[in-house]
Amino acid sequence: MKNRENKIFFFVAYCLYFVSLFLRDIGGDGVLDSVSRYMRLLSYGIIALHLVITTKLNIKRILKIIIVLAVPTLYGLYTGDLYWSILTIFIISSRDIESDSIYGISFKILAIGSAIVVGFALIGVLPDSINSAGGSKLVLIRHSLGFYHSNVLPLLILYMEIYYIILHRNIPNYKVIIGFALISILVFSLCGSRNAFILTCGLSLFILCRKMFDDNKTVLGILFIISNCSVLILSTISVATMFLLGKGGIWDKIDYLFNGRFRLGYYKMIRVGLHFINFMSNSEFFSDSTESAIDTIIIDNGYLYAILRYGIIAILFYLIVSVLLTYKAKGNYSFLVALIVVFVSNFVDNDLFDYSFLPLILFAFYDNGIEKYIEKIKRPISKKSNNNSNLRVTKGNKEGI
Repeated sequence: MKNRENKIFFFVAYCLYFVSLFLRDIGGDGVLDSVSRYMRLLSYGIIALHLVITTKLNIKRILKIIIVLAVPTLYGLYTGDLYWSILTIFIISSRDIESDSIYGISFKILAIGSAIVVGFALIGVLPDSINSAGGSKLVLIRHSLGFYHSNVLPLLILYMEIYYIILHRNIPNYKVIIGFALISILVFSLCGSRNAFILTCGLSLFILCRKMFDDNKTVLGILFIISNCSVLILSTISVATMFLLGKGGIWDKIDYLFNGRFRLGYYKMIRVGLHFINFMSNSEFFSDSTESAIDTIIIDNGYLYAILRYGIIAILFYLIVSVLLTYKAKGNYSFLVALIVVFVSNFVDNDLFDYSFLPLILFAFYDNGIEKYIEKIKRPISKKSNNNSNLRVTKGNKEGI
C-alpha cells in the first residue's frame, strides 16, 4: 500500500508539471501563465516530498542522491535556472515507476488537452491566431487553433504517435497509425506546419512497412547505428552549418530551406559565445533587445539551443539519453524508427527541454535493466522457435540512485 501511495505522489507531481508546461503553449492573455507557474511550484513541492519519503533512512541512497543533485543544484543557485535540478529529481523519483504508465498518462494529457484547446478555439473561447508563410509568391494561411503558434498542434500529434508506438512497440495497430497520418493531413491543411506533417506521415509510412523489414537484421542494425549516432550527427551538422553561413552559396540556400534557423543561431552565438558550460542566467540569455531589427532571437533547432543556452555539456547529456534509449529499443523496428524521427524533429524544432520530450528522458534512465527490456520488446517468437528457445531474463538493479 505504501509503495502505491508513493507512486500516487509521483504521478500527481508529474501530471501537474506536464500540464503546467502544456498550458504555456496555449494562446491567450497571459492568465494561464500564472496558473502554469503555481502548478509548477506545487509539483516541485510534491516531487521533493516524494523523494524524501522514498529515500527513508537509507544512508547509501541519501549519499548517492546528494552527489547526483549537487552539480545541478549549484548550477541552479548560480544561474537561477532550476531546469536541471527539477529534471534530476524527476529522473531519480521515476526510476521505479513503470515507464509505460508515464507514456500512457502523457498521451492522455496531450490527447485530451489538445481536443479541449481546439474545441475552445472553434467556439471562440481561445484565440485562433493566424500567421502566414511562404513569402510574396505563395502565401500560406496558418491557424494556431487555440495554441500560441501554428506549429504546436502538429508537433503534439507527432509526439502522440511516438508515444503510441512506444506503448505498442510489439504490435502497433495499423488502423491507428493510418489515423495519425490522416489527422496530420487535416491539421496540415489548417496549420501549415510542413516539418511536423512530413515527419508524422513519414513515421506512419515506416511503421506500415514494418513487416517488410522487422526480421531483417541488416536493417535493424542500420537503424540501431543511426539512432545511436543521431544526436552527435545532427548537433555537429547544426553547428557546422551555423559557422559555414559566412561562405554563402549552398549554405545560404540550406539556411533558407530551414527558414533561417541557423542564421538566427549564429546571431545568438555572436552575442552569448560558445562555452563548455554556459553560466548565463535566463534573463541574460534571453534578453535580445539590440539596436538591430531583431528584437528577440528564437532558436528552433533543439541542438543549437542546447549548446548555446547550456553549453556543449548539454549535448553530452542528450547523447547519453539517445544511447540509453537506443539500447532499450534494440531489436524493435518500430521503436528505433520512432526514436530517429524524434531526434530529427529536434533539428527543425526545439522540444529537447519541453514536456513532450520529458517521457523519453525519464524512460532513458528507467531502472529496469537494459537486457531485460531488450527481451521484452523483441517481436514475439514463433511457436517453432519458442520450443527451442532458452531466453534468460536478467533482473534489473532495483537499488537505483
